[in-house]
Amino acid sequence: MTSITVINTAALLPGDIILSTGENKTSWLIRAATLGSFSHAALHVGNGIAVEANDPGVIPVFLPAVSYETNVKLRVLRATGLSQKQRDELADFVWSLLFRPYSTKGAVGTILPFLRDQTDAGYFCSQLAAAAYESIGSPVSELPPWECKPSDLANSSALVDIGEAVQTVERATHSAVATLMGASYEEYLQKGNYYERIILGTCVQRLPSQFATPFNLYDLARQLFDGTADKETSESWDIAVAGLIKKLVTDHPLAPCPGIGVATSLADADSWLVPVFSPEWNILMEDPSGKVYYEQFMTDLFTARNWEANRWLNDHERLMAEAKKLGSRTFEALAMWIGLAATIRFQYAALLRNSREPGFLSPESKEKFRSDLKRMQDRHFSNTDS
Repeated sequence: MTSITVINTAALLPGDIILSTGENKTSWLIRAATLGSFSHAALHVGNGIAVEANDPGVIPVFLPAVSYETNVKLRVLRATGLSQKQRDELADFVWSLLFRPYSTKGAVGTILPFLRDQTDAGYFCSQLAAAAYESIGSPVSELPPWECKPSDLANSSALVDIGEAVQTVERATHSAVATLMGASYEEYLQKGNYYERIILGTCVQRLPSQFATPFNLYDLARQLFDGTADKETSESWDIAVAGLIKKLVTDHPLAPCPGIGVATSLADADSWLVPVFSPEWNILMEDPSGKVYYEQFMTDLFTARNWEANRWLNDHERLMAEAKKLGSRTFEALAMWIGLAATIRFQYAALLRNSREPGFLSPESKEKFRSDLKRMQDRHFSNTDS
């Protein structure tokens, strides 16, 4: 059996940087242009979830679902001495940049500064990692973030190798898990911010010229109160955007809310029970090493899902405080959306636990959760189909 390389997420800390290189044409061009051995960088933010600037933009990725050919160069680097507060702030920084575009100009601009576009809202992969560290006052390169290449991170004296974070696994084992995952990750990339795009698309058609095109709802909400527009314009748009959010959530209560939701999407999208009499059963249930790998993957997936839920709850509190401070209906509507989504996840998780531990919920609570979720599901899909 042949092996592939994977990231051992148990060895990671928030803030670790994953450097890699591929064999495709784009990877080769980046390495050649930047005079280095690596073409890509991703920033781990917690529990196996990383954020990277890649096609189609700044996106989250669940690292246990990713594999690399054994001839691909792979390194995991760590900045030592970071406090927990700084690690949390790194996650906050990249969370706020989700769905910004990928910047091809940014990649070229690291070598040819005269082609750099200072107005470009996009990010190149190593720029994203460097900018995140710059934002917490702990730079990992002597260069400014917009000049930082993957090779600069690889050569940084501020970063140390974490060799135990790279390991090999049998190709068939990882492939069996990927089969259970189906196409859910690709679907997340295509649809993960689908409902956000509906609102943003409506707004972009009518936004006054002083507003920059928002790349996510957080960015739109920020522009409403950062002095971009006069008070009267901001107030009228605050009411309009809040109305759009509330209508969307009323019509589609199961709509994924803004923020990182890749593990939640994977956990909810497919059946993770291995079918009996399938090749996957032989690999993941009958083979001892395959079973250990499968069980660890599932533990990592649902731990990451809990991390996302906690992030949403924290964001709910932050947005409610922001709404109160600014008197903003948009921030209040965003908080409502996130609060509803977190509640739905809690109810679903409670029902799953009750199925494993009968009696965890009272019969009344179990029936209420089921009824609430069924009602929301019926309303959601009724509006989706219409």
